[in-house]
Amino acid sequence: TGHRMMTLFASQSGKSPPSKRRSTQSSKKKDQDSTLQRRRSVGSTTRSGLKRRTAGNPKPLQHSSKLLDPTVLFSNNHLLVVNKPTGYHSQPNESIEKKVSKKCLLSKLKENELGGGSAKNFLLPMHRLDQPCTGVLLLSKTSKAGTRTGNAFRKHLVQKDYFCVVEGDLDGMIGRSEIVRSRSGRHICKLSGVLMKGAGKSKGGRSVSFKPLTTSNSDQGRVCFLEWEHLLTVGGNRKAGRHLVRVVTSTGAKHQVR
Repeated sequence: TGHRMMTLFASQSGKSPPSKRRSTQSSKKKDQDSTLQRRRSVGSTTRSGLKRRTAGNPKPLQHSSKLLDPTVLFSNNHLLVVNKPTGYHSQPNESIEKKVSKKCLLSKLKENELGGGSAKNFLLPMHRLDQPCTGVLLLSKTSKAGTRTGNAFRKHLVQKDYFCVVEGDLDGMIGRSEIVRSRSGRHICKLSGVLMKGAGKSKGGRSVSFKPLTTSNSDQGRVCFLEWEHLLTVGGNRKAGRHLVRVVTSTGAKHQVR
């Protein structure tokens, strides 16, 4: 297997593959030859696939359908902090009937007795994360902890950082934003807009449209503000590439980061 991988990479770089070590036992050599013969067709298909992917735009992102177990980052008698894997609902899905969904993170945490109370099943999510997203999720184990944590959110004492991968023209994104400050050679941009209900419906509910904030449309929808920072270009270039950005929100408007 290692020799086939080296041959594959060498064919892409134009170099000659390393010579294969010969086996002294005839039976082992026959087995290896038959195995290599079966993999030649697979190797040729893989080579053509690699050529297609490296040409033009970066290949599309693929998501695994397998649900991973959540990781506990912090836990005491009052709070539980977990890393929510992708695929889970951070709160029970209202579209599902009374039956328990396997994709409900809250139900899985209660099953593992990670909550508070005598039955270890009291858990109150303090915020939400979309189903395709992964990240830190904060939950309260008692009602008193939930009240205090909720007050901290309302007083903007909690800062949530989102790390997103976006595609498109980076300079165009900067042009539609206001540069508020620079840090280590990178611009911190502010985006202000109005979220309004769209005409159509998406899989997760009614669609949302975004318009830049002006003096005439501030009362037409939910006003939201966020700051974003470009961290890295991970595919393509600034004009047509895939970029990693860090987003900090100052309002709790639904779908504002998206």
